[in-house]
Amino acid sequence: MMTKGTGHERPLDIVILGGGIAGLATAVALRQRTPHHVTVLERAALQGCSNHSRRTVEDDGAPPSETQHLDTDYGIALAPNGSYILGLLGMKDHARELRGIQLNYWALRPASDEEVPASQFPTDPLAPAIFCSRGALIRWLIKAATDESLPGTPVTIESGLGSLKIDIRSAKAGSKSGDLLILADGLTKTGRAAVLANQGLPPEHWEDAYITAPQVAYMGLLPVSALSKHSHLLMDGKLQLQPNGTLMNWTWDPADEEGNVEEDPMRRAAKQQRLILYPISKEHVQLFAYLPSTPELLARFQRGARGGRAAFIRNVSSEEAAHHFAAFAPNVRELLTACPKLDLAQIRDAPTLASWHSNDARAVIIGDAAHAALPHTGQGSSQALEDADALSHLLRPLRAATSTCPEESEILVPQLAAALKTFDSVRLPRAHLTQRIARLFNGCIDPAELQQMDCFDFEEYNVRVMSYRGVEAHLAQNPA
Repeated sequence: MMTKGTGHERPLDIVILGGGIAGLATAVALRQRTPHHVTVLERAALQGCSNHSRRTVEDDGAPPSETQHLDTDYGIALAPNGSYILGLLGMKDHARELRGIQLNYWALRPASDEEVPASQFPTDPLAPAIFCSRGALIRWLIKAATDESLPGTPVTIESGLGSLKIDIRSAKAGSKSGDLLILADGLTKTGRAAVLANQGLPPEHWEDAYITAPQVAYMGLLPVSALSKHSHLLMDGKLQLQPNGTLMNWTWDPADEEGNVEEDPMRRAAKQQRLILYPISKEHVQLFAYLPSTPELLARFQRGARGGRAAFIRNVSSEEAAHHFAAFAPNVRELLTACPKLDLAQIRDAPTLASWHSNDARAVIIGDAAHAALPHTGQGSSQALEDADALSHLLRPLRAATSTCPEESEILVPQLAAALKTFDSVRLPRAHLTQRIARLFNGCIDPAELQQMDCFDFEEYNVRVMSYRGVEAHLAQNPA
């Protein structure tokens, strides 16, 4: 729609920094729903994309060894709200297309491994809960973004770029500039800091990009063949986890053994150890083993040039991990030693923000850069997909135009600021809710946040979050 003072209209040029789930999903949604021209820039290498050999020091100060191919596999969960968005983007058979496993049951057991009947997870054919590898979802998104046989203008993806400088005022990353810069480069990278600095927040708000939770986690993939001797996970000679889509969760609560059942629930949650196992394909299961952090454990995560600690310690000893979980039954503890490779990860999230876009509406952060959450609700990927759905819908009607004023030659994007404001109003409440619930489960929620959740109802939360059916339905039910 033409506005006074504007000349010829054209689709937007959009630059997305970050080729993870949030960035690629947004590129796919923009391709399918808008005429805009989209370029995705990724510092690591992505298979099947144009790669560049340049490498620079990690901009979060982590050691260079932390640079990884983004399609390195580990398990992720897609909650019903996220898988529904993938359905809107063209995914018809989630488990088949992602080579994943649908969640049908979950089993909560004590560390002693006393058998407890599994609970059934409600299923919706249009929005199944899916376990899969991150790499499988990345590959699906790359194909949906770039395949020339699909409708819409194919997305340009450039990967292997190393760290890129960001200029918010010109919506520029590296040498690429556009009408809008979408920053999906993760929690500890430059995008979040650049937007918060543009908003005028003091350095203490953006130099410390994350909050470290009071827990760390060992994580690894187990081949299904390695579980053949674990009879407690078998049913009729077949792996119960995989054919039935069962999530196993073992918990050790020291307060139970100490008889301190009156201890504050928050403190109890922070002290608990949990071992979680779920299938991500016919060949592999994902293991996460959470335990309270200690200064000694945190000190092992290397600091980089800018002071930030590495997110992972690679290839840690399985015997070390098993030692930390001595309170668990031997057959459960053996799952750790059965992992061919284990990493130790910091558990951290992002402080909530009042807005995700720059003051001049030239840039916006999404995904972990905006709302990284602790893993205890399984909503990280799904919230990134909600970002993609909402942002693409709100940018669909926008066009860029050259000013007709003789003294001005700038490109104008009428209503861009209004669209990003609406994006904030739709997405912030939902993303912040999942962040707070995860902190509650982890025992590290701020007392002020906890007070706001005095009447929290878990069933109501599940309905509110998991039954979400996209931004169009949300706006129809909640008109501005």
